Amino acid sequence: MRKGRDDYLFCGTDWFLVEEGQKRALQSEIDAIDGNRLLNTSVDDLCDFFEEKYRIDVPELHEDQIVVDQQETQVDVSRSFLSLWLG
Repeated sequence: MRKGRDDYLFCGTDWFLVEEGQKRALQSEIDAIDGNRLLNTSVDDLCDFFEEKYRIDVPELHEDQIVVDQQETQVDVSRSFLSLWLG
């Protein structure tokens, strides 16, 4: 059975569109800043504010914490196509 595109992890979101949307929103907000606020706020404080607001958190894979498990199982093949065909 072939998996459809909906089976892929993170397929529901287009990373490029999310990133571009964040860039546009950030630029619009910067363009709309009141002049007094801009002059009376430190550059570091403004950077911290915008970084926190427009940050995109991406899950981090911790390869050293990956756990794999496997076990044997019984599969009933008595009604399989091959056994019916061979009789």
